[in-house]
Amino acid sequence: MEEELFLKTIKPTTNETYAILLDKVNDSFVAEVIEINESDSYAIFKTSDDKELKFLLNYDDLILKSDGNYEILDIERVIPFDLNILKDDIQQLEKHFNFGYY
Repeated sequence: MEEELFLKTIKPTTNETYAILLDKVNDSFVAEVIEINESDSYAIFKTSDDKELKFLLNYDDLILKSDGNYEILDIERVIPFDLNILKDDIQQLEKHFNFGYY
């Protein structure tokens, strides 16, 4: 699994949201990219409790392991979904009930 993660390329974009798990115990959070600084090669992520974290970039790609500073064990982009859209679309609800989801 570790090899798979480091084969991943993450190209963060401003206003995207990510779920991030760092190597420190219980250090996981959801954060939004608030700044990409291409000239200094870093991205700043802001958590819901207003903590800002800086991660390095290699060109556009997020560096998952920085010497002694941090190691991202897992990262996934979070795509917001409005549940009301599903509730308003009867066909989508019927599809879920026909497949046993409820």
